[in-house]
Amino acid sequence: MKTGIQLYLSIFFLFAFSSCKKYLDARSDQRLATPSSLSDLQALENSVGIMNNALTVSNNSTDEYYVHDADLGNLDLTGINSYLWDPNTDDLDDWSRQYVTVYYANSILDNLALVDAGKDQARWNDIKGKALFFRSYTFFEIAQLFAKQYNSGTAASDPGIVLRLNSNFDIPSKRSSVQQSYDQILSDLHLAAKLVQRIPINKTQPGQAAVYALLSRVYLQMGDYANAKVTADSCLKIYSSLLDYNTLDTTAQNPFQEFNDEVIYYTNTYDAINTLDYMAKADSNLVNSYATNDLRKKLFYKDDQTGTGAFVFEGSYNGTGYKLFNGIATDEVYLTRAESKVRTGDIAGGIADLNLLLSTRFITGTFSDLTAGSEDSALSLILSERKKELVNRGTRWSDLRRLNDDSRFAITLTRFTNSQTYTLVPGDKRYTLLIPQSVINTSHIEQNPR
Repeated sequence: MKTGIQLYLSIFFLFAFSSCKKYLDARSDQRLATPSSLSDLQALENSVGIMNNALTVSNNSTDEYYVHDADLGNLDLTGINSYLWDPNTDDLDDWSRQYVTVYYANSILDNLALVDAGKDQARWNDIKGKALFFRSYTFFEIAQLFAKQYNSGTAASDPGIVLRLNSNFDIPSKRSSVQQSYDQILSDLHLAAKLVQRIPINKTQPGQAAVYALLSRVYLQMGDYANAKVTADSCLKIYSSLLDYNTLDTTAQNPFQEFNDEVIYYTNTYDAINTLDYMAKADSNLVNSYATNDLRKKLFYKDDQTGTGAFVFEGSYNGTGYKLFNGIATDEVYLTRAESKVRTGDIAGGIADLNLLLSTRFITGTFSDLTAGSEDSALSLILSERKKELVNRGTRWSDLRRLNDDSRFAITLTRFTNSQTYTLVPGDKRYTLLIPQSVINTSHIEQNPR
């Protein structure tokens, strides 16, 4: 086998994802082997089990929950290590799953170039735009685990992710810089915004609102607040629906419907620790941070019925208790625009966005508008509400990474387990995971420092 093929396969298929072999083996799936029509390519983009997967470890490592000592041993090794921020955590599953999605997206793009659009140019454009979105969404997810946090001063030299831009096995894999990684993500998304439908047929597919929402998420992570504000605004001009939490049943086991009105783009994660409500207990400081009339406390959490006063999470935007919504919804975009406005000098505008969101979260007639007299106080309010609103959405890890660079809001994470204290301090190298060792052994790409 050629070296290039070995390098490529080491990323996508090594020791993982055997359950998806039926999707990945070109010889057993003619759609992937020889897609010859726009319908074939659309079928690939509709492979929700491949295209709409969210990360696991970025959920495992946050400060939104805790696990009792007695339950910790029931986790697999990756679960235990990522929960305790072990410096040698080997997260091959996330690496493999995400690069499988990249492979699908690249296969769609490569084969689309061979399909004549004919009279279906708009459909052809939409397929291309969606494939670019899937690839950029996945590249961004990979960067949150396996590349350093974006820093404009060092991004050009910091090792980034492996940018696979086609499905050719013969091209050797190598790491790009962080700057190159983000440049590619942004380039894909800006092109996608010109190609995709304004409103998609279903929420597992991206439309223009999803593209702009993801752009705002990426720009926020980069600290480019001016562009984060512009793209968040572009998203909300297309789609801005907010749920009135007063219309929801606070006694329901799963009070939120899948694909509810706030969902812009749907992804989910199945096997993160915080999907296990019998094991993952909601952080008590977080639960106690909600005001008396804030409906989120009753809609997001329930008593775990153990008599200990502990709570478990039930507020996922997917209507089930066994997986977590980790996609993009309008509440996140409002919060991104609010923060970006404040950081670019519009304190009143940022607080107005925050008040608009919160007015839909409190019992009718009980919410009083918040005010802030300085950037620091405004950001404190917005970041606090961001943590309370986006619980278990997969965004907290990225927020912790970017806020490490802001001394006003950087925090030290702490776990108390089996009489030991584990900490993760701001800027710690463990905020960037090691490349899985099996991938390093085969591809010899550069490893992250420890």
